[in-house]
Parts: sequence; C-alpha cells; structure tokens
Amino acid sequence: MPVARAIVLVGCLGLTLAVSAAGAAPEGAASDEPRGGYGHLKPLVMEADKLAPPAGKRPDGDRPAHGDAGPPPAVRVDPKTRTVRVPVRVTRARGVVEWLLSAGVAHTRTSVLVTRCPVRAVARALEQAGLAEGRPPEPVGDDAARPPDGPAVRLTLRFAGADGAPTRLPAEDLLAAASDGTPLPRGRWVYVGPQTLADGKVLLAELSGSLVTTGLRDTSAMIYWVPASSREAPLYVKAFYGRPEVVPAEAREAVLEIRPVAAKSKPAK
Repeated sequence: MPVARAIVLVGCLGLTLAVSAAGAAPEGAASDEPRGGYGHLKPLVMEADKLAPPAGKRPDGDRPAHGDAGPPPAVRVDPKTRTVRVPVRVTRARGVVEWLLSAGVAHTRTSVLVTRCPVRAVARALEQAGLAEGRPPEPVGDDAARPPDGPAVRLTLRFAGADGAPTRLPAEDLLAAASDGTPLPRGRWVYVGPQTLADGKVLLAELSGSLVTTGLRDTSAMIYWVPASSREAPLYVKAFYGRPEVVPAEAREAVLEIRPVAAKSKPAK
C-alpha cells in the first residue's frame, strides 16, 4: 500500500501550509491562476504521519472549549443589508495577537475571536453579500508589506452584556496598539476575498485558519486591518494586543457582523 503523503508549502512568512494529497481536494469556484502571493513557495513531499500530532495528543493550545462539540454553527447572510453574521467564541487572549478572527483551534492563543464555521461557508457568505474581491497585501523585504486594496467593511461584535442586554462593539475596540491598552490609531478593515491555489480547489484560509488579521505579511486572509496611510507605500509590521477586558467574562459566545461601509452621499447641489 502506498504511503500517504502531503505537499507542504514553505515560505518566508512564518506560515506552513499542508495540502493532503491522499484524498480529493475540496470543491470550489475555479480561477484562472493561483492567487495570494504563494507562487514562490517550494513544494516539499513529507510523510503524512510526520505532520500529524502524536496519537491521543493535540497541538499546544489546541483544546476545545466547552460547547464546541456537535455540528458547526451556520453563517447567516442578510441580503437586504448585505450583512454577514459569523458565530464566534471570545478567546480572551492577552498579549500580542495576530488575528481578530481565525478558524478552528490552531490560533486560539493569538486570536481575539475564533469560529467553528467552515471557512468556505464564510467565504461564500461574503460573496453573497455582494462584496467585490480586492488585492491581498504584498510582502516587502523582511518586515514590511504593501497594504491590500479592496472594499472597506465594518466589523461589529454583538454579545449579551453583563446585565443580559444586547451589546454592540466595533471590532477595532477589541485591539490595542500597545500592551497598556492604547487604542488603535485610525485605520480601516479591508476585504480582499478568498485566496486560492490549484484552480480554486485549494482555499488558503482553510489551510492557515486566517480569516481576519492584523498581519499584513499574511497573504492568506480575507479581511485585513490597515492603518491609515497612503494606499501604496509599504507599511512596517507592528504588534497588536488583545483587550479582553472590553468584553464581559460571561460573554463567551458572540456574533461578528461584517458589512460594507456605506458610501458617503454627495451633498445636493
């Protein structure tokens, strides 16, 4: 019996992506060519058992939270308001974080929010909301990147407050520019769409777990936080911090709303 193998894409972004070659690739919309800035990666063939954790053990920090059992929750789309609602769990991560939202349990220690929703369901919902795909960031040198380009979106966290009342919080309030809780400077959330390889059969976010990130050198995410600057000048990598205190400890489950930023109306002449 042939040994199961996997193709591992290795790059300089600190990200290792594994694509199983033993089973069929997930179906997806075809594209004319691979996107996402991974054309420079080298395919390495490794035995599948070397990629998997030891039997009976999970990767460090990969522990399911209470209530994670059962089928994944559904992503909701409101066509009238073009709003996507993603059920999430608040991790209450402290210190440096790289993701506002990640999929699965691989990045719980460095993500503010995590979701059990399938990545393709999130991608499909954002497409159904009518968001146009943009361009992912482009790494420059070792510590900078040209910012992504795409439609601006508004991200809002909805949860039950300490008194049980519905509460809404701008997603950027969950992040800080320094460890002392300094608020983020001006910026915007930018949607670029799902990045794919192999004519759309491989969705990079499914491999990386990256959905909404502050890391401009991560070219696999769908939404990025972009500090205010010129649209083309490279931005240097900066650390961002979680602010778990802004969400009550009782609010473990929440919903992340994603919708386009309304265009400013022109004054009447």
